[in-house]
Amino acid sequence: MSSYILTDEQQEVVTVCMKVPVTPLIKIAAIAGSSKTFTMVRVAEALLKRNKATKIRYLVLNKANAMEAKKEMPKQVVSSTFH
Repeated sequence: MSSYILTDEQQEVVTVCMKVPVTPLIKIAAIAGSSKTFTMVRVAEALLKRNKATKIRYLVLNKANAMEAKKEMPKQVVSSTFH
């Protein structure tokens, strides 16, 4: 885990995701470079900490982002494009 501190908005995303007993779909809409992947890595880590058997698929719009996410996400997370 990075030593980077979450912004209030990023922490709110993690908090909301953890309040839902089952999180079937999480959609984050933000501008390029706003640390969406970083935030979702923190969400994935929190969900897996709560239940190691949680299945997570991280969907992005292009292959480059999917490849980057594969490097950053916990190994249990499947990162891919919508295609």
